Amino acid sequence: NPVPSAPDLILGQKDLAGRTANDDPDTHTISARTVALSSGSVVFAAQLMFDPAGNLFVADGGNHRLLRFPAGLIGTGASHAPAADLVLGQANFTISPPQSPAAVTDLSRLYVPSGMAMDAAGRLYVCDTGHRVLVYGVPQVNGGAAARLIGGTLNLQGGAPQPPDARSLNAPEAVFVIGDIPYVVDTGNHRILRFKRYEEWPADIATPPQADDVIGQPLFSDYGPNRGSPWPVSGTVGNPSVSFFSPAFAVRAAGELFVADRLNHRVVALTDPATTLGVGMATKRVLGQQLLDTNGLNLLEGREFLFNSTGGVVVDTRSSPPHLYVADTGNNRVLGFRDARIARPGDKADLVIGQADFLRYYINYPAHKSDQPTRQSLYLPGGLAVDAAGNLFVADTGNGRVLRFPSPFEHGNFPEADLVLGKPGYTTPLDPAADPSMIHLNSPYGVALTTGGHLVVSDLGFNRVLVFRKPDGGDFTSGMQATAVIGQPDFLSKAAGSENKQMRNPRHISIDTSDRLFVCDTGNNRIQAYDSVSWASADPSPAVLLTRADPVGTLNAPQGIYVSPITGEIWVANTGSPYVLRYPRFETLAVSPVPDFLMPSAAIVERPLALTVDGFGNLLVAYSTNRIGFYFPAAAPINAASYRTRLAPGMLTALYAMGGQFVNQTVSAPSLPLPTELADIQVLVDDKAAPLLWVSPGQINFIMPMVPKISGSVEVQVVRKSLGQVLAVGCPAARIAADRFICSGGLQMDIASPALFAGTNYSTAAGQIAAMNVRASDGTYYGINSSANPVARSDYVEIYGTGQGYIENAPPDGAAPGSSPLHSTSGKPQVIVNVATVPDDFVTFSGLNPAFPGLWQLKVKIPDSTPPSNTIQVVVVHRSIPSNDVGWTSSKILTVIAVKQ
Repeated sequence: NPVPSAPDLILGQKDLAGRTANDDPDTHTISARTVALSSGSVVFAAQLMFDPAGNLFVADGGNHRLLRFPAGLIGTGASHAPAADLVLGQANFTISPPQSPAAVTDLSRLYVPSGMAMDAAGRLYVCDTGHRVLVYGVPQVNGGAAARLIGGTLNLQGGAPQPPDARSLNAPEAVFVIGDIPYVVDTGNHRILRFKRYEEWPADIATPPQADDVIGQPLFSDYGPNRGSPWPVSGTVGNPSVSFFSPAFAVRAAGELFVADRLNHRVVALTDPATTLGVGMATKRVLGQQLLDTNGLNLLEGREFLFNSTGGVVVDTRSSPPHLYVADTGNNRVLGFRDARIARPGDKADLVIGQADFLRYYINYPAHKSDQPTRQSLYLPGGLAVDAAGNLFVADTGNGRVLRFPSPFEHGNFPEADLVLGKPGYTTPLDPAADPSMIHLNSPYGVALTTGGHLVVSDLGFNRVLVFRKPDGGDFTSGMQATAVIGQPDFLSKAAGSENKQMRNPRHISIDTSDRLFVCDTGNNRIQAYDSVSWASADPSPAVLLTRADPVGTLNAPQGIYVSPITGEIWVANTGSPYVLRYPRFETLAVSPVPDFLMPSAAIVERPLALTVDGFGNLLVAYSTNRIGFYFPAAAPINAASYRTRLAPGMLTALYAMGGQFVNQTVSAPSLPLPTELADIQVLVDDKAAPLLWVSPGQINFIMPMVPKISGSVEVQVVRKSLGQVLAVGCPAARIAADRFICSGGLQMDIASPALFAGTNYSTAAGQIAAMNVRASDGTYYGINSSANPVARSDYVEIYGTGQGYIENAPPDGAAPGSSPLHSTSGKPQVIVNVATVPDDFVTFSGLNPAFPGLWQLKVKIPDSTPPSNTIQVVVVHRSIPSNDVGWTSSKILTVIAVKQ
């Protein structure tokens, strides 16, 4: 059946536009037709359940009640906002505000009910937030009280917290029944309890029943999530063991128990509790996680980041290949990609630091505790830097320290650090109350290295930057003292300030090739630049302050900065606004302290957090949307005949460098079939190498691969094959400065891009068409069509163009199509000669030129009515697209042939 465009039935509202709680269509107040499923920012769980008669029960949490909607009012053709016929938990349908239970033992009222179940006898079990399950006898009546309760003994108000037992519950959210045996999902105690049949409960209704089995905990008195482990304890059949972390729902089906294990971010299928005691319960399979003992938020496999508001990125430009490191802050790890040049969307990292594998996210693995750091663990890592030897420095912000990992790719996953700064030892936890000193770091955020190898660290919590000098001819030592402080008058001060030499929550830092220090003084909305940080004096003043984001605006909480060692350009992540800014070299700032380039984020909510450049000067940006953006020089691909931006399969394409150059030489394809590499250059179209005709410093001519993709986005990259280096990416480029272009959107593939070669040397898109004259009498050619050699009426012209689009069973890309068979277009185009469309049978061929790849050939008969002229217009309309359409303007391309009597 087709998916309906609108729901068949709406409960609680009269139509899809309604959203107000308790808004009866007639009375505009609470009634039997209304529900309240949220209050402010709190959203209530609202379980639905059908009874054997088809009546629908709904937990109306905001109104502290349970509603039953009769089957006759909710079937096919029912009207929206039907009225319930039963209310439990409140005296009637219109009580407002809802009345809460007077005590745990008050069985007449519910308090934010959630889960429910019905046993074979028709008794109704309802969980509510009073740490209990109320049991309603048969029949249920409007406003009727429950007959019994389960639980209700958790931590009585004013009493000391008590461990759970076989009777107590902690915020149960679900209940289910197998036969006549009730099971309660005891959410807050991370377990499932089994109780005896209702008929076997204590005769005294004031005595809650006692559970006779527990699933998910070793004992009734245990209550820690995952049995006290950071990750699920999930045994298998033959080695049983089960644990939960805030289980929210459970259902038995086909002899298995499925549990929504909420904070383990998974659904587990367990053995059947009807035939297995809790101690023997085992996990049969898991949904939402790759392994039984993982519980990461969303899928963790080394392809994803969790930045939100903090991140770090650096490229080791000295290594071969150049390594890319990313501080995956929210997952408490650093990911390493072996070759930054070939990193692509969706690639899995090659290395993980801070976790045992790519599936973990734990604070200070394996402890998952903030006060148990080790020399291998991380807690909210931020800034990254690489020294000349390839050693990686990590600002381990949550642990208040900086770690150095020696040449990480030589040591594999979960490497050990060989240096710790900011703490006396690897296992020293952060003491948030400790005062600043020459050793103690509070919240190190940015790290950078001078040309001499000295380490500079921004300390977010103490509003300062520290310099750790590397001894001449020696190395750093763990727990060593800093030698200089910037942003504070001494090592003991920590107050924030807005004076020129003060800081307020500094974030990332960068150092240029002259050892100038640039600091993101985030809380003061500015960048501070200091002279020669290697020999910083006590409490120095900045040489320059940057506050302008453009000629009229100001910086807004800048968080990331990187000074290109190649160009000296200063890149800034203006985090409070969705922009990356580029300032000129330091030497120019005194004259023009404003950015000369502004790059907006992909979305208004996407904020740049950190940035760097690779060894070729290409920009990498870590964004709050948990992604790394790679930015390369732009190149504009166009139809080689019309110079239009519309792309199509099999089209001869010209690709122009928009600033910079591809190569320093010009090379043509030596022969057919066309190669996919020239001068170490490849053009990749959706990662497929395209045939190349010509490569030069500013232009590449290639053939768009003949793929059946007739619409949608397409990616074009120019790469240096030997290095895997991306030289340029294709985009509809717009000029923003004399030497700067910016992509105005993604490239789009179209069904066709019909165009005719024309003009001087057939290179100006307009004018004399590239065409041959053909005699109708015998099919012989009599030269190139021109004003000196016009075609006769009733003879044919053979016209040459490109952009015909996909052709079924075409030859391999770059090969001559050949004439046996001829490769025709799927539909015959319309051809306009002068002002009239020629009859369909006047177009005797439309398809690939047999001799040359990418060339579209048409054979058209000239009507007798065509007047003699050297400028007879010819337009080809293919797939409803005219060859004279420029696309971005109302003007048209004039392409002509010469016709004689």
